[in-house]
Amino acid sequence: MIETKKYLHEFYAVIVIYNQDLFLSDSFISLKNSLVNSNFELDLFVYDNSKESAFKKDGLEIENLNITYIHNPSNPGVGKAYNVAVEIASKSNKKWILILDQDSKFPIDAINCYVNAVLNYPDIKLFSPLLISKNTIISPCVYKFRRGFAVKKIHHGIHTLNTYIPINSGLLIDIAVFNKVGGYNENIKLDFSDFFFMSKLKKVISNFVLLDLTFGHSLSTFDESSNSIESVQKRYELFCSGGKHSVNSVIDFCYLFMLVFLRGLNLSFQFKNAYFLILFYKCFLRK
Repeated sequence: MIETKKYLHEFYAVIVIYNQDLFLSDSFISLKNSLVNSNFELDLFVYDNSKESAFKKDGLEIENLNITYIHNPSNPGVGKAYNVAVEIASKSNKKWILILDQDSKFPIDAINCYVNAVLNYPDIKLFSPLLISKNTIISPCVYKFRRGFAVKKIHHGIHTLNTYIPINSGLLIDIAVFNKVGGYNENIKLDFSDFFFMSKLKKVISNFVLLDLTFGHSLSTFDESSNSIESVQKRYELFCSGGKHSVNSVIDFCYLFMLVFLRGLNLSFQFKNAYFLILFYKCFLRK
């Protein structure tokens, strides 16, 4: 127990929230329960991208958590939040950054699982849980043609980044490696942020460990049942921008052109609104 607590002091967690009360978010509730269950304390960085502060409680005195809170109504995206978190963590001599999505649920033994994994795999610099959304494994995934494909089954343990790619939520990353690759691309605010980061990370490390740990995750995507076309248009705009800033080569451009265009075409037919194709031109094609 003493050794586990010692290693946990090297962890720094970050939760990015958007239009969500921190204390009602699945991720915060899960983290709090896991820490209480283990009787551990953890430093937590909360980056609030909401237009108005989503912090609905007076003070930051929360049992088992030392919280640093930043509100940025300009909503610069997840990459900015992760980079700021690592910058703060580095100044405090932390060794690991734990990335948590506001909409992820995980079991009470999660913190123990992360710390034990660091102890059991001293040479590994990246750890990931299994992410499940609507009974589908969404992470790790197979990454081809600049998009992720779900796998039906995957075993726990060491995997190569050339075969599988984990996405953001639940990642535990060695901070020295994070800084070595220059962190996240802040121009990619949401979609494609994890894939672009992994493309840099795999140049300096080859493997990651899939933990015996499952997260329930609400995938941030286009809500086909939404009555607000404006919200779907905004999400597609981010999708276009993320795709544009993910282009590294002519082949990249070709794959991403088709991926982003077909998404816009599908949304145009779905909502009977050609504005999605205008967004494709403005946000992906135009320099």
